[in-house]
Amino acid sequence: MSENPPKKPKLEENLEFECILPDNLLKPVELIEVFVLNVRDKKHIKQAFQLLAAFPYKDLNHLKRVKDLQVIFCEKNQLKDIRRTSNEEIDENKSDSEFLGEFVKRQNWSEWCSEEVSLVKVPACQPILRWQYEEAAKFWPCKFHTNVEMERLASKSPFIEKEAEIHRDLMKSLLYLSRSLEEIDVGIAVNPLTNRIAAISHDLTNFHPILHTPMSLIDAIARSQNGGAYKETKKPHPEDKNDLIFKGLPSNLVEILLDSNPKLQFGATIPIKDKISDSEVLVGDNLEKFGPYLCTGYDIYLTKEPCFMCGMALLHSRVKRVFFAHPTKDGSLLTKLKLHTVEGLNHHFQVFRLKNDS
Repeated sequence: MSENPPKKPKLEENLEFECILPDNLLKPVELIEVFVLNVRDKKHIKQAFQLLAAFPYKDLNHLKRVKDLQVIFCEKNQLKDIRRTSNEEIDENKSDSEFLGEFVKRQNWSEWCSEEVSLVKVPACQPILRWQYEEAAKFWPCKFHTNVEMERLASKSPFIEKEAEIHRDLMKSLLYLSRSLEEIDVGIAVNPLTNRIAAISHDLTNFHPILHTPMSLIDAIARSQNGGAYKETKKPHPEDKNDLIFKGLPSNLVEILLDSNPKLQFGATIPIKDKISDSEVLVGDNLEKFGPYLCTGYDIYLTKEPCFMCGMALLHSRVKRVFFAHPTKDGSLLTKLKLHTVEGLNHHFQVFRLKNDS
């Protein structure tokens, strides 16, 4: 009696992604304290602007200087510099408000503003998202320009439906591949200009301890560009043809992915330029201009959140976006840190994860 063939893994349903945003976009804008002068009449506002031009304000350029009949004088922490540079003898025992009241009097400003100076809270920086702006404006009027891309990324639906369907299908196939390989960690690299899978790999730590999935995937991409540090043991599928390269696509993994979705397309495109200078790499996404170079412009799909070693490898490979299904205890893109948002790095990329209820 013949054995029944193994059951195929089920494809996931209703997958949805959310963008992992910098922490400063998840909370209201921080507040700082500033001293404001209380102007007696609207007709004195212009005069106040002229007289206050000599006082420090550059760190508050995101704010409108006037609110009703109040005009910002300076940040609270800048007042000590004003006290120190004042030509008048200073009584160190006087409070900041008392000092400012006397300062207004000495400057002969009393005719247009009160000697009673107020301390108020204002936004410390310019809001980026509209909800932040609406919260910040409750304290003080500030400048705001809608960032359409950031608003989209912060929304419940960061992609238009056609693009969301592409990402869902690729992640479904990735999870199918993982289950077919007994839940092993897997990853694919996709050229978003063609939606072709350029490379596939999985965890190879049994072969070398550093070959986590992202590391082995980057090496598979390097093979498609005539590089790579490790030799693929499986035969590529198929042979290179029609200006497409299949060196990073093991035939056994391709067959499993096609089993999950026969419409998937494969093959890395040939680089247009053999070598790209550092300055060219640093200017935006050069995938369309130069063709593949490392992982520049590629989307990376992973079953698990990468560790710090892999996160930095993805960063240095200049990926465009990373999608992952499951957080990990030492993850670098959400759990321990949001590496892709760290200021001072010479490359940043977007990160998306499957929603918890997916």
